[in-house]
Amino acid sequence: MNRKSLAGWAAQASAPPLEIQRKERWEIRWKAFRDCARYRRVPIGEATGWTLTLHARYYEFSLALREQLEERQDALEVEQATLEAQLAAPAAAPPASRPRPAGDARQLHDWARERRRELTSLDAL
Repeated sequence: MNRKSLAGWAAQASAPPLEIQRKERWEIRWKAFRDCARYRRVPIGEATGWTLTLHARYYEFSLALREQLEERQDALEVEQATLEAQLAAPAAAPPASRPRPAGDARQLHDWARERRRELTSLDAL
């Protein structure tokens, strides 16, 4: 299969086929046979030096990730506690734009109507 590369100034250069060469196939097989012979006699439950180094490396990675996760979790818990405290606090009624008049019934009626309109507009926000 002869593909054309579309990268850069060498737009007409052909790319090599994507297949494993004979030497690479032989190397992969040889490593597979070597691993079978080397680790065949390891009892179940015991580890070789290679697996112990891998476990140590991954253990370090997992500890670093766990520390990052715990720090983030602590920060989120603090944020959640502050938000819950804000929700638990009683909402204070917004102050009136003008104080309640001490006049006749018409002034009280107009004030109450304006106050209701203010409160509904604040609820809509």
